[in-house]
Amino acid sequence: MARLSPKIREQQILQAALEFAKREGWACLTRDAVAAEAECSEGLVSYYFGDFDNVRKEVMRYAVQNATLTIVAEGLLAGNRIAQRAPVPVKEGAAAWNLYQSQN
Repeated sequence: MARLSPKIREQQILQAALEFAKREGWACLTRDAVAAEAECSEGLVSYYFGDFDNVRKEVMRYAVQNATLTIVAEGLLAGNRIAQRAPVPVKEGAAAWNLYQSQN
């Protein structure tokens, strides 16, 4: 199997973190959960993202850019600055998602 380029591997890890956050919740992200989802070592997650807070920030940035409302909604409830600076339509969609979830 060919070795992946650093950029591709970093994207794989980020994508795994996103999938985990969508399924289990952004607040449940941990280094070991991301590593397991990405099928890599925790050290590799640290190598590409440094401090684990950077993984959480990158996941939230991606969620805002791509209007992944479930993750943005969680970020808004947690007072995350990246989520709070999201464009108004994304924040409104996330707020509607939170309202919908609270009613079900």
